[in-house]
Amino acid sequence: MRGISDAYAASKDAVIAEWVHSTGIPPERILLIGDTNHDQEIATRLGARFVHFAGGHQHLPAPTTSVDALEELLSLI
Repeated sequence: MRGISDAYAASKDAVIAEWVHSTGIPPERILLIGDTNHDQEIATRLGARFVHFAGGHQHLPAPTTSVDALEELLSLI
């Protein structure tokens, strides 16, 4: 798990991008889970898949894939 306490901090991009690149895994094989539109924007920029956690800070418009409980993720992988 990676992140920062301020959902809008500019360094959030850098923290996630650094982790993605350090894994050596192609970004399209990585699933990022977040609760803000900023999280979704980061995933899109990196080329990663994204699932919105609906129990978090923001409600995102459809067609964003959303889950209300982390158990729902099992049906997506």
